[in-house]
Amino acid sequence: MKFSYTASDKNGKLVKAVIEADTRDEVVNTLHAQGLIVMSVEEKIRSSFKDIGQIQISGYGLKDKLMVVKQLVAMITAGLPITQAMDVLKDQAPNPKMKAEIIRVYKDLQNGIPLSKAFSKNSKIFSEVQVNLMAAGEKSGNLVEILGKIQQDMANANRLRNKIRGAMIYPAIIFVAIIAVFVVLVTFLVPQMEKLYADFGIEELPGLTNIIVKVSKFVVSPIGLIVIIVLLIAGISAYYYYNSTESGKRMMHRIILKIPVFGDLNQKIQVAEFARLTSMLLKSGVPIVDTLNIVANSTSNILFKEVVEESAVNVSKGIPLAVSLSKNKIFPPVFSRIVVVGEETGKLDQVLSDMAGFYDEEVTNMADNLTKLLEPFILLVVGGLVAFLAIAVYWPVYSIGDKI
Repeated sequence: MKFSYTASDKNGKLVKAVIEADTRDEVVNTLHAQGLIVMSVEEKIRSSFKDIGQIQISGYGLKDKLMVVKQLVAMITAGLPITQAMDVLKDQAPNPKMKAEIIRVYKDLQNGIPLSKAFSKNSKIFSEVQVNLMAAGEKSGNLVEILGKIQQDMANANRLRNKIRGAMIYPAIIFVAIIAVFVVLVTFLVPQMEKLYADFGIEELPGLTNIIVKVSKFVVSPIGLIVIIVLLIAGISAYYYYNSTESGKRMMHRIILKIPVFGDLNQKIQVAEFARLTSMLLKSGVPIVDTLNIVANSTSNILFKEVVEESAVNVSKGIPLAVSLSKNKIFPPVFSRIVVVGEETGKLDQVLSDMAGFYDEEVTNMADNLTKLLEPFILLVVGGLVAFLAIAVYWPVYSIGDKI
């Protein structure tokens, strides 16, 4: 397998490359042997046709993960030993694959392996941040409290995701209806209107009408249908391939941050995630450089990830975190200024926790009002399309009245 990695040398210079290895641990050991500080390791997705059959869809839905964590926390809080709790949990897993992973974790626990290491080795239920939080909880003796925080964090993320999905139902229905109306017009109405134009003796059609008629003829023809299907498949394949490359992913994530409404929402989500995870790790006693590296690996937006990775390198050199964050326009200026206060007062973990709460509230408010925020855009698109079709279809009819 091929892995792409990001690391830094002894001078703090970032190194990004691709390496072949059997496992992620082998990559980390190899890089450590070369004197590099590992920041992230990701398996590269194969894109050649001969490897398509070898690609496996992995991971679980947040809802399934949350159910498992809730059950685990409930049993441990009730006083059940962790090994027995995992024994019960394996019979209640929501799907066979998750059950197989929990069984492997249960066997490792029976062999004396800590819970955090067992999950890190055998399962994708918990993220790297959550596994490190569990490890810190095991060392400090407050594992139950840490698991409770992980459960709450998952519950908040699931609640926010459901809100955003619910808010997107109305715009999705509108756009599906627009596409359906356009298809009906092009395939049924326009051909009938073309016959009507011919009956009225209209030989030369206006420009817009002519475009609609040609599009209609192309869409209803067998060749046109084949071309559309091929273009759709090619476009989707090109998108996924481009998005699988580092440059493509960076470009797509940059575009996402520029989209009205959604860009602002995505930025607030990323900032809230960074503040919350960093605060949780720091409160659990994880050193700040390790914390930043762990958070970087868990960051979904590559632009934010690169900023956090760079910040980890700078902090290891003694440069304050706020200075690193303020150099980039990814994080809001007010966030960097408040981080300065946290570093100067020695309460960075608490300040970040407060900022996480602030941005979580901002995200929740935006999610609650997402439909209202999208209404102007929806009206503009629908109105523009209706006006275009009305002018294109009925312009020739009005031109007859002018001649009379």
